[in-house]
Amino acid sequence: MNRLFSFLIILAIPFISIAQEPLSLEKAIEIARENSLRIRQSQLGVSQSEVDLAQSRQARYPTLNLNSGFQYNLGRSVNPVTYEFETTEFSYTNLGVNSGITLSSGNRINASIQQAKLALQSAQESLFQEADNI
Repeated sequence: MNRLFSFLIILAIPFISIAQEPLSLEKAIEIARENSLRIRQSQLGVSQSEVDLAQSRQARYPTLNLNSGFQYNLGRSVNPVTYEFETTEFSYTNLGVNSGITLSSGNRINASIQQAKLALQSAQESLFQEADNI
C-alpha cells in the first residue's frame, strides 16, 4: 500500500508543477507591492496626513453650532417651576445657537498648517521608500 501511494505521488508531481506559471521579476515585484502590509500602512498614513492638513486649514473658518431639546411629562410629575407634584401634562423646549471665530492665535493656525504640510510630505516619502524597498 505504501509503494502504491508513493508511486501515485511521484506521478502527480509533474502535473502539479505544470499548473503553476513562471513569474518574471517585474510580476513578482508587482504582486509584492499589491500585498505588502507596510505599503498599505503607509497609504493610510498619507490619508491621515491629508485629513490633518484639511482640518488645519479649516481652523481659520468661523464655527456655528445649533442645539435643541424637548421634554414632555404626562401624569404625576414635579413641576420644575413650583417644585410641587402635579397630575397634569407639562412640556418645555430649549433652543440654542452658538458661534465663534478666532481673532488672533499668535500665528498658531499658520504654523499648524505648515506642520501638517510637512507631515504629509513625510508620509508620501515614506510610502515611496516602502515601495522602493520592495
